[in-house]
Amino acid sequence: MSPLMDPSDDGSSAMAIWIWSFAGVLMTPIFLVPTWLLYRRRKEYPINCRSPLIACIGCVALYLDSQVNVVIEILRLLDQKANTNYKDVICGLGVMDTMSFHYIAIFAFYLRSYRIQKVMSCYKKYMEIYKTRKRQIPEQEGGQ
Repeated sequence: MSPLMDPSDDGSSAMAIWIWSFAGVLMTPIFLVPTWLLYRRRKEYPINCRSPLIACIGCVALYLDSQVNVVIEILRLLDQKANTNYKDVICGLGVMDTMSFHYIAIFAFYLRSYRIQKVMSCYKKYMEIYKTRKRQIPEQEGGQ
């Protein structure tokens, strides 16, 4: 018999499994719709100079991280309910999730922050050159 249909259960763990499954399904549009819109508009002005592909990679990695965490929680609940031995699978998924998706998302965040900081420092240098040139032009015109 399926652990979700056990008649001796009071229904709380089966309900928790269904809630976690619904949460996993609900996360899909929350993560992927903004990521798709960002990818689709990646060549437009306000987005193109802010690392849209790096942001998309980070969003997809966070989505996969969330989905693996939902699977881990469902396996943990099934392990408690059916007295199965999913502990090795849960541990392996947790380590794999942290070492791959979690760190990819953090790396994308830091790389994007670093790139935006570099772009802004170039703008700052450009503005300093512009202001210096603007001050020099009236001095040259007034002297002639």
